[in-house]
Amino acid sequence: MPQVKIYSEDNPNEFEELTELTAIQAALFKFNIKVEQWQTQSKLNPQAEQEEILEAYEADCRRIMQAHGFAAVDVISMHSGTQLAPDEVKKIRQKFLDEHRHADDEVRFFIDGQGLFCIHEAGKVVQILCTAGDFISVPAQTRHWFDMGEQANFKCIRFFGDEEGWVANYTGDKISDRFPKLEDADLSLRGVQSTTSQSHSELTV
Repeated sequence: MPQVKIYSEDNPNEFEELTELTAIQAALFKFNIKVEQWQTQSKLNPQAEQEEILEAYEADCRRIMQAHGFAAVDVISMHSGTQLAPDEVKKIRQKFLDEHRHADDEVRFFIDGQGLFCIHEAGKVVQILCTAGDFISVPAQTRHWFDMGEQANFKCIRFFGDEEGWVANYTGDKISDRFPKLEDADLSLRGVQSTTSQSHSELTV
């Protein structure tokens, strides 16, 4: 289940914490952000590739694509076995950490691992820790950033408005530098190791 912390945009040291799903959904509704919990496919092989994963979640994917008018869907996975140099992983993380917007809704379903979505709207910073089974939908043009952590460990289904995929419009605001990162989150899952494999070669979130 997602965990949420709500900060004032000018104070990264004090926050309201929400851990109950209905309270989280009510708070995020004010920002037009939707979160759900989906049932993960327990019979799915942890080493499953993109085609097998999308087939397992076919009904959910079809529902989301129709609701949002998406044209494409894929799977991304990053973990300790991903074949990338440390400097390259650091560059990818920084790309996501810089505040940006998207022309389309940003919609993700976490199959495994964790990631921290940070929303910056209406004078607030809302940090949403997503883990396996969490679905999140962030409206188009919402200022936000994403932290995959120093040791990235996540597998997601991603939805796109066109075949071009992930395109960011950066705001130039360095606000993410002032707020807690994934490693700072109060996690019961801290240190959990992923057993998943990389299922998509394009490392964009």
